Amino acid sequence: HLLRGIFRKAQQRWIQKNIPTAISQLIDTTVSTIIVFGIGLGWVSQDGGWALILGAIIGQYIVKLLLSILDTPLFYLITARK
Repeated sequence: HLLRGIFRKAQQRWIQKNIPTAISQLIDTTVSTIIVFGIGLGWVSQDGGWALILGAIIGQYIVKLLLSILDTPLFYLITARK
């Protein structure tokens, strides 16, 4: 809601959409990767495990962020006010 107050113009709706999504995706990716790979596969307890976890977090986050940015035109199309 804070971003809606700051970025009110229609041209700035992509900011309202992408910044909160980027933040929530970073948190989700970090937590789920540590749980699944770090704890589930035991990467935490092996040598170089944290480097593997960090690499997995970065790779997954980049893919999620790119998909979020690519679906922005669809967001504009669906939320367009006529």
